[in-house]
Formats: sequence, structure tokens, C-alpha cells
Amino acid sequence: METENSIPFKERSRSVFHYLKAFAKSPIQTIKETPKDWDWVTTLAVQFSIAGPIGFLSGLFEGSTLGMIFNIFIHPIFIILLSLLISLFSKIVIRFLYQLEFQLLDIYRVVALATLPWAVIKILAPLNIPIGIVGMLIACVLISVGYVENFRLPRKGILKLMSIVFGLFFISWMINIISTTHKNEAIKNEVTKESLDILEKELGK
Repeated sequence: METENSIPFKERSRSVFHYLKAFAKSPIQTIKETPKDWDWVTTLAVQFSIAGPIGFLSGLFEGSTLGMIFNIFIHPIFIILLSLLISLFSKIVIRFLYQLEFQLLDIYRVVALATLPWAVIKILAPLNIPIGIVGMLIACVLISVGYVENFRLPRKGILKLMSIVFGLFFISWMINIISTTHKNEAIKNEVTKESLDILEKELGK
């Protein structure tokens, strides 16, 4: 029996490409059967190879040289860490609710594939749309389908689990938006105050 490491690189790359091509055409249908021969290296490489270039293009469209360089690494790292967090949370909840034990890698494959559309729509960042919310919503839908079809878990229970995941993300997203808005307002007020002080000094001369 061939293991992942024994498969020639070209053959494995071709297999990954064909799967991703099918996934791009029909993500909901394709995620119903995740590739069991993907090890950690392959799965992480897929995420990084897609999220990295998208992060670069996002910075390019924003007209930021620093953003291009920064996003090549930060965007895939964010997607990978988020996928890992969701996978660990899912593993714990599934074990607690259904007394079922799945390998973390098996769960992670589903989540990694489900977050790929989110990684791709990062390119729309310059349009100032809530990419985080849209991306997480798409991911939760795909994860639900993946869990139900790959692990034969009850649909209602998984939908509730993904609703919790989405709710937690939405709360953290709102907190971040409010915090960022307050910081920007504080900076704006500080700049305005300094400008008025300078203007008063100039007029007082």
C-alpha cells in the first residue's frame, strides 16, 4: 500500500491540482469527499500556496508595497491558525456530544478546504466589504457539509455547532470593528487638536 510519502511528487501534485480544480467548480459537492491521502505537509502547503499569492495581490490592489510583502505571510498564517482553532474546537465538541474520536488531521482537511474560498475573496479587500463575515459564513456552510458527509454526523447537531462558531467569530469581529473605530477616532481627534494648537500659535505671532 502506498503512503503519502511514497507517492512521487509530480503524481501527488497532479492529484492535488485535479482535486482543487473540481473544488473550484463545485465546492459543496467536492468537499463531501475529502482526499484521505493528504498529510499535514500537503494540506498546509495547499493553504499557503493559495492564501499567500492572494495576500500579495490584495496588497497590490491596495497600492501598498508593504502590504504586498506583509500579506504574503500574514494572510496564510491567519487562515492556517483559524483552521486549526476551528478544528480543535470541533474535535472537542464532537467527542463530548457524540463520544466519537476523529483524527485531528481528518477534521483539519475539511476545515482547510472550507476556508479556501475565504482565502481567495481576500482579494476583494479594497472594496471595503465585510470579507471576514462573508468568508466565515461560506466556511461554516462548507464545514457543515464536510462534517456530515465525511464523518456521518447528524446534520442538525453540526448546523448548531457551526452556528456557535459563526456567532463567536461575529462577536469577535464586531469587537474588533468597534475597537478599531474608537482608535481611529482618538487619533483623528488628537491630530485635530494638534492642528488647532499649531494654528493658534501661528495666529498669535
